[in-house]
Amino acid sequence: MINYVMVGTNRFAEAVAFYDALMADMGATRVGGTDRYVAWGWGIGTSMFIVNIPFDELRATIGNGGMVAFD
Repeated sequence: MINYVMVGTNRFAEAVAFYDALMADMGATRVGGTDRYVAWGWGIGTSMFIVNIPFDELRATIGNGGMVAFD
């Protein structure tokens, strides 16, 4: 039902390092990424978790940089 959950960050490199470790402990692997986002997943057809720099390049806040997408 949930395709992905995306959270914005103001400290991208630190967030990626944190979630690399956390997602590995949860059995997820990196499934995509650029210099603006990194995504982790548990396999084809499963949900993804994404950390990103907000598209508008403003500071990540509660309402900027986050998204939940449904199938």
